[in-house]
Amino acid sequence: MCPGTIQTRVLYLGIWQKQDARRKEIRSRVKTLRRRPQHF
Repeated sequence: MCPGTIQTRVLYLGIWQKQDARRKEIRSRVKTLRRRPQHF
């Protein structure tokens, strides 16, 4: 196993975690929007 593969894996994990956090944020935002329907 080369060190390069480990670096890319860490990079991909970081990107994936960021995307997951964004997805959760959007999901919670959608839930709050559904709770009280207001047009922004």
